[in-house]
Amino acid sequence: MPSPTASPLDPSPRGLRLAAESGVVALIVVALHLAAFLPEMGRNYDLDQLCQFDCGWYHGIAEFGYPRYPMPIPRGEMRPTAFFPAYPLLGGVVWRACGLPIRVAMVVASILASLVFWGHLYALLRRSGLTRGRLLAVLGVVVAYPGSMYLVTGYSEALFLAAGFAFLFWSTRPGRIAPWVAALSGIVLTAVRVPGLIAPLVVFLAYAREAAGSSEVAGWRARVGLLMRRAWPSMVAPLGLVSFLAFGQFAFGHWDVYAQSIAAGWQHETEPWALGRLPAWLARDAWLFVDHGEFTPRTLSRLVLASCLAVTALLAVRWRRSRTILPQRNLELAGLLLAVAAALLLLSGTLDGGPFREWENLSRHAIPVVAALASASALLLPSPPTMARRWWVGGAVVAWVAAGWAAQLWFFHRFVQHLWVS
Repeated sequence: MPSPTASPLDPSPRGLRLAAESGVVALIVVALHLAAFLPEMGRNYDLDQLCQFDCGWYHGIAEFGYPRYPMPIPRGEMRPTAFFPAYPLLGGVVWRACGLPIRVAMVVASILASLVFWGHLYALLRRSGLTRGRLLAVLGVVVAYPGSMYLVTGYSEALFLAAGFAFLFWSTRPGRIAPWVAALSGIVLTAVRVPGLIAPLVVFLAYAREAAGSSEVAGWRARVGLLMRRAWPSMVAPLGLVSFLAFGQFAFGHWDVYAQSIAAGWQHETEPWALGRLPAWLARDAWLFVDHGEFTPRTLSRLVLASCLAVTALLAVRWRRSRTILPQRNLELAGLLLAVAAALLLLSGTLDGGPFREWENLSRHAIPVVAALASASALLLPSPPTMARRWWVGGAVVAWVAAGWAAQLWFFHRFVQHLWVS
């Protein structure tokens, strides 16, 4: 775990230079992302077209809040309480501050969050000492992933990634302001979606492990105090989720109105409420990669989960055998990213009733998994020993980017036609 008392001899870029560099990169990536849709959007480039499907629920909440409906919720009835408040709040702020049409304001809010995400992704990896070539490869792989089109549309994906990578960046950075920014990012993260709890939990466990083996203090009380000082942003991060649950209790008399809304309107259980069935799922069909003879989104999520766990195991072996192969901070950050990716897949993609049941849901919910895996790979993979192998790796990245962009443009064409991407 990168220590809050990192050495001043750390050669990675810092401060204003890193902020300026990250900001410029974020602007370029988002501008290129939006420019890629010019052939579909035309010269007018009406951002209103980018507010489709779930965006209608979000801008309704931004305009009118959560209407007070009677409980219980009839089966088959969809309600806005199935959507968390952070993204509608951001869209409402943009709407009121800028005077834009509400649908356009929701898209602008997503674009602003996308800028924050790309800036923090770049800063996090650049701080770890990655070369610009590897950083460019990571950015290219993530932006070309077909589901990344949701980062510039009226969906909450951009805010989820922005808060998540901001939390990872600031919670592992020294300084007095850093923990406060990390705490705010964590609260926003858990107010966007339930799986936002994963990153704070992973960081807390990493700091707990560090405190347990620390030579700076002696005695369990001193170790707990050290943990509290370093990991308190992770401890306050769940306030975003807790606030929404408290609102459900006071407004509707049901703290779990979110889960009830999902179960009634979308007919599936949400992630934490499905955990009670985890043992049965593991015993029955966790590793049956083909669902009833068909390759499904859940099949793909299980394959990626198995790959995550395998890489994590190899990382642990490599970590113990030789800590000189890679910089320690690269191993620690890669471990955090792999743990977050595996947990996201386990909670969201593999349990029956999870959001990976359909290809459209897979394309959206897997964006943070792709970002985490691409970043961890860049941190872990050694440099190719020969120029021929470097060309082979570069060719593979280019092929992924080309295929991803082709699929993304097709997804986008269907999206603006108000058709499901799948």
